[in-house]
Amino acid sequence: MDYDTWAYGHGLARVVIQQGVKSVFFITADYAFGHDLEAQSADQAVKSGAKILGSARHPIGNSDFSSLLPAGAKLGRRRVAFANAGGDTQLGQAWRASSGWRRSRSRWR
Repeated sequence: MDYDTWAYGHGLARVVIQQGVKSVFFITADYAFGHDLEAQSADQAVKSGAKILGSARHPIGNSDFSSLLPAGAKLGRRRVAFANAGGDTQLGQAWRASSGWRRSRSRWR
């Protein structure tokens, strides 16, 4: 599978911000793909009027998100965006679900 970070980052951020998201915290894979996906998403989010609250980085193949999601949770009722792919996204979402975070449409809180 070929990933286009510009298209994914700008397209998803545009839609999410149009749904009313005002600020975003990123959980980002710590390699070129994750960095660029975060940068593209943040670029569009800011252009669309949202505020970027920061990010937490994780190594590729990470299996423990327990120290990353609470960093986003401390910011209050804000949105957390995963800037990763494949197994990292699946494990991050599984950890999010098991830790009591709930999903609201395409937004996490």
